[in-house]
Formats: sequence, structure tokens, C-alpha cells
Amino acid sequence: MKRLFVMLLTVSVVLTTVSLNSKAAPHAQKNMQQSKDQEETDQVYGNGGYLVKVGQKVFFHDYQKTDVMEPSLGGQFLEYGRGICSYDEATGEISKLTDAPCSGSLYYCGDSFYSTWIDESGKSQIIRVSMDGEIQKVGPGIVSGVSEDSNLIALWCDDASMKHIDVLDVSGMQYCRIDKKSDISLSFCGLTDSDVIYQKTEDDVIKLYSMGAGNKEIYLGTLSELGIYGSLECDDFLYDTDNGEAYFVFAHYGGPVDSVEDYIVVKAVPGDKDSLELITHGYDYEIMPGLTYDDEPKLRLNDGKLLCGYYDLDKLYLSHSYMGSHMLSRFVYGDLLWCNSKGQIQTMISNFIPYMDKDHLIMQTGEVLGDEAYVLVAEVIRDPGNDYKLLQAFDFVNMYVLRLPMKAWIDDAEVILGGDFEASITFDKEGFKPYIGIWRMDNFITEDGYEPDHSKDMWINITDTQELYFIDNAEYGGQGVYSNLFKLSTSTAGDKCLIVGYNEVLGITCTGSLYEEDGEVKLILEVQEIKESIDDPGPSSWKGSFHKVSNEEWSIEWG
Repeated sequence: MKRLFVMLLTVSVVLTTVSLNSKAAPHAQKNMQQSKDQEETDQVYGNGGYLVKVGQKVFFHDYQKTDVMEPSLGGQFLEYGRGICSYDEATGEISKLTDAPCSGSLYYCGDSFYSTWIDESGKSQIIRVSMDGEIQKVGPGIVSGVSEDSNLIALWCDDASMKHIDVLDVSGMQYCRIDKKSDISLSFCGLTDSDVIYQKTEDDVIKLYSMGAGNKEIYLGTLSELGIYGSLECDDFLYDTDNGEAYFVFAHYGGPVDSVEDYIVVKAVPGDKDSLELITHGYDYEIMPGLTYDDEPKLRLNDGKLLCGYYDLDKLYLSHSYMGSHMLSRFVYGDLLWCNSKGQIQTMISNFIPYMDKDHLIMQTGEVLGDEAYVLVAEVIRDPGNDYKLLQAFDFVNMYVLRLPMKAWIDDAEVILGGDFEASITFDKEGFKPYIGIWRMDNFITEDGYEPDHSKDMWINITDTQELYFIDNAEYGGQGVYSNLFKLSTSTAGDKCLIVGYNEVLGITCTGSLYEEDGEVKLILEVQEIKESIDDPGPSSWKGSFHKVSNEEWSIEWG
């Protein structure tokens, strides 16, 4: 798996319901109702992500005022926002919390947001923004994580005197601190509601520790004794609040493209000495059903049992994604999918970003925040002069913020910021619909007496995901499964919608148009083939007419 994503700590706080006793005194009922209202106000979703919901407001960086000067490899602009704004779900109003420079993930703790900004020297600085918009400069460093109950936050402080991990409580006071000695490597791994977990590396020996209130360090175990070698990075963290166990994915990166070469899944009990246990070194079918040896697992709990999946839970993705990442734009397009709390994939919006629009619309992130979901989509321009290896470069134009109700299941999204999202889609969704289905050839359309050496009984399928392939796989199926696949776009001729396809393996194209004959819709398909050699200057394309296949005809021919 390419190292192309940022790990986010997604948080969901369970609301406790308060039952009112009808015989209680009126003032007691009032106090209990106020307590319930306060719980609802303080409920937090998506903490540590790019969209964080507190009460009925959703907070995110303002991308409309950002001044992005440099192209982005992979088309990711989440780190380029400026300030913090909020969207009120009840009124639809968008308000400014602060214009202060800050970007990246947002962490909510103690009625304030923590974020970072880059100063004139290029150094990362941490700031704290209260819900009243008051700014406090914390110092150089980055925000490492936040606890599930939003009561503790971990900061990596890059002080000149002593680099360290600082854990603060809701009041902003120090809860505990881990100093980095000059000869030891120190890395943050995770944060529970009472302990911070971190790793130390000295002389190639990697050890895992935890620390709670009182700065008491607890040795959990040695990672480098579990059969994995080299430097390790904590790529995923999950804490089970029921049994107090913490789970981790530690990966070793290497090679020319900095990809995962090895990984382990372990567990430990923060605060419990020598509690580190190896769950699996590499792939394990029992806890990783549906994954392959090359997939790095994402941790999840299903009815108290540890399972590993392909996507993070309660996130939105596109059907053509690359390892759950929204980078590498040419791999990312299609339906908008939701990975629910059980790891099941459901389609939210069909054909959300069409194939032909994948180079100017790039989904940045999608978060489920309670009963609503929010998606950020960047409008971009390709900048091929700044490409690097597999990574495509893009220039920023605009950011769309979209809202989707999770309960209504409508195949649409409301744009709350950024302008007309549908107008930015060039693919003709309505014009393409009549093409979808299975088609069977009636005859070749011969020109100048030329008739290609192909089957006269072709069957093709045009899918709602903008793909065309030959069903019998006999025409172009000799060079692997993808040699039979044409990616489709739309074009316009007068008031007609045409389809244009490209086969990346063979480098050939096709075009299609619809016409009506005796009340029946027909398809004219032309395939532009490559000449085999300079000595073969003959016609390099063929054209045929097709009729749409009924269910009955399909059943008779194919059973």
C-alpha cells in the first residue's frame, strides 16, 4: 500500500439519556433537563478530523479565503485552509469563529479548538481557539491526538530546550509530560481517557510505554522482540472502553516509493506493566476477512471482537479509491460510499464524481457526524509540469462543502459552501442514462467494402459506472482482464449526447451514438483500432449497429 493517507482519530461520544421522575419537584426537573441539554450541547463527533461537530454546529477551516500558491501532489488541499468557521445545522447559517492562521485537523478539548499554523520560518505552531474566538498561542509543535471523551489532548511540543509530549486537560493545565532525551527517539501512539501511549527507540530497540496522571511511566513491552525489524510507525490506534485494551497497527516503511513492507497488530492495557501482546504479524484471515496480503488493515470492533477492514468506520469514500485514500486522482471517482459502524459498505450517491471529471473534482474527505454526513470536494486544474512519479499535480480553484442526511437516503447532496457543485460536473448524467444496459450487434456497417475480422455476434455491456466491455471477452480479451474495458465519457453533437471510451491497456478508443429505427433505439458503436505495422495501412476502425437486449433475450441466449 502506498503511504498516501493521513490517519485521523475519529471520535463518537455516546449520549446518556436522563429519565425525569414525574413526582420530582419542579426545580429538580428543571435542573435535570438543563443537565440533559448540556450533554446534548457538548456532544462531539469527528474529533481530530477536518470536520468536527459540537452540539448542533459543524466546524471546519475556511477554504474560500485560502491563498494556495503551490500545486498539490495528489490534489489534496486539506492542509491549506485558513481560520475556522462553523455551520449551524438548525439555521443553515455559516459564521466565522476566527480568521487567525490555522489549518489541518481540528481537535476539540475544554470548550476550545486546537490547531496548527506555519510561521514565517516554516515552523509549525500550535494555537488554541476558544468558542468565543479568543486566540492563545501555545508554542511550536503539532497536535498529536485527543481522547475519546474529549477531556485530554496530546501535543508534540518542539521547544528548543526540550522536545516533549504534553498532555493537557480541559482547563489547559498539564496532565502529564514525556520528555525526549537526546539519544532516544520518541513517538506518540494513542490517547485514552486516562493514559497516553508512546514508543521510545534506543539503539534500534523499540519499547512501548503508557503514562497517566502523576507522570508515572509504565513499561508495556518491547515491539522489536515481536519479529518485525527496522523503524516502526503507529498507523492505527483503537481503544476498547469496555475492557480497557488498546489495539495498534505498527508498520515498517521502505523501498523506492516509501510503501509498507511489513506490519504487526498488537494489543496492550495502558497502565498494566508487561501487557503487550502480539495479535498477528502480517496478514491473518481470521481477523482480516476480505483483505489481501498487500492491504494494511484498519482496526475496528464488531460486538466486542477485533476485526480489520479495508476502510475506516463511519467514513465516506468513492467506489474507485486507492486503499481508502483520496489521493492519486486517476484512481478516485465513482459512487459515494459509506462504511458504517459494522464495516458494511452502502452507496450514498451514485456516480458522485464521474470518471471524466476525476481530474478537476477531487474528493478530500467525507465524515459521518451523527445524523448528517459532510463531504469536502476540491475543484482543481491539472498541472502536469509538476507531476512526480505516480503522483499527479493539481492547482487549487475552489472547495465545495456538501451535507448529506444519513436517515433520508436521498441520492443527492446539499451544497452549503462553494457554489454550484452540479455545474462543475461536465459528464452528462441524464444523456448517458439511455446508453446503460446490454447491447447485441445486428450487423457491421461496412465502408468501401471493408469488413473487419471480428465476430458478427458481439455482446457489450454499458454500466452505470461509465464502463463498456465485451461480454464474451473474445474481441479484446487476450491481454488480461482490463484489456476488455473501456472507460466512458460523454460529448455533445448538437442536442445529442455521445459516448467516448478509452481502453488504457490497448490504447484504443470507441465512440457511440443513439438513433431510432422503427420505434426502437439503436446504438452505433465505432472502435478505433491500432494499425499493427507501417506495412498495414488499411482501415483501422470498425463500426457496428446494436440493439438493446431485453431480459427475455438475455435469458434465452445466456441462461
